[in-house]
Amino acid sequence: MITLKPITILSEDMPECIALNVIPHKLEEEFVLTNALILANAYYHETREMEPWICRAIYKDEKMVGLISYLYEKNHEVYKEDCYNICPIMVDKDYANQGIEAEALSLILTELRTKPYGSADNVYALYNLAEDDMALVYSDAGFTVTYLDFSAVTLNNEKIVAKLAL
Repeated sequence: MITLKPITILSEDMPECIALNVIPHKLEEEFVLTNALILANAYYHETREMEPWICRAIYKDEKMVGLISYLYEKNHEVYKEDCYNICPIMVDKDYANQGIEAEALSLILTELRTKPYGSADNVYALYNLAEDDMALVYSDAGFTVTYLDFSAVTLNNEKIVAKLAL
């Protein structure tokens, strides 16, 4: 059974989250997102009273196997609306491609449908062109590809933007 539990950089189980052996998702040519960076960014947002970046540890039964997080963003510079944005789903490589990503996404979407941090009509997710597995996870959850162009805000425009109405 897959469950999600809140986690921050100050949580007692933070070292376990950082130690997970995830296959990083390459976001830029020289920048790799890791669980440590996700937790640090969420903490930065919290301490600077920025828009919320919420992290949830993914558990299979009682074992932590991954991390899923999202942001609530007002008037997003590309999406041009208030929305939720799901960050890459990070699952330990020993548990990858076992359906955990899809179950974690389903649980986080249930949370987002309550609009816990503010009103929004849509939730977005980014993944790279080479991530066929994530394309299927998002498609199966009802996301559609938007063809939005991120070249104005990033050097690497090899991202697919998927969108789901809340």
